[in-house]
Amino acid sequence: IHSVSDGRFSYCLPVLNQYIRPVPRIPMTYLRFGADIPEQRGLARTPLKHINNRGQYFLDLRGISLNGRRLNIDAAVFALGRNGSTGGCIIDNGTTYSRLIRPAYEILKRELENHFSRFKNLSRYRSQRGANLCYERKKPEGFQNLPSITFHFQGLNADLLVRPWGVFQVVDKYHSSTHREYFCLAMIPGDIKSVIGAHQQANQRFVYDTKNNQMLFKSEVCSRNA
Repeated sequence: IHSVSDGRFSYCLPVLNQYIRPVPRIPMTYLRFGADIPEQRGLARTPLKHINNRGQYFLDLRGISLNGRRLNIDAAVFALGRNGSTGGCIIDNGTTYSRLIRPAYEILKRELENHFSRFKNLSRYRSQRGANLCYERKKPEGFQNLPSITFHFQGLNADLLVRPWGVFQVVDKYHSSTHREYFCLAMIPGDIKSVIGAHQQANQRFVYDTKNNQMLFKSEVCSRNA
């Protein structure tokens, strides 16, 4: 594979929006290597760090924004530990929902609670699925009026914008005479390292260039990844 890929591989994960009824057919996507990767302009770049020959590539996460406003998170909470066993940030499409190191998660959660406190049609909801921040709303709105999140990585304009359908999970809730919905933050706290999961990677083209130790990315409609 290495002789064909020249150290480069790419993927683009489509949005799996279970809120849509009926649930659409899951589109196909492809893992591409080398010259088969589509040529694109304007991709953001951030360094990839391979530590002690571990099977993971680390990214230098510097901060997080909510609806375009940078949160007061000390970049040191994302720092990689000396031997690479703790801290740092990886990107992993085998992890469904992102895990944020706990100090950063708690700040994000608090800011979201402040944001949603202004909406009178919302009430806190205790999820049975392990999510920490969920709300129920009386009128179904899908992903409308939900905020976006941006992950800021090392590099010029290396900002990964995650739209509301990548930040939250929205679920229908049917009763005998009413139709409500609830939504949950599709991220959980972590105590070892931060992980950018598959849900937050949707509709982004990622190109791993292991030869030059960098990751490139750009927004893309991945259902068209034919």
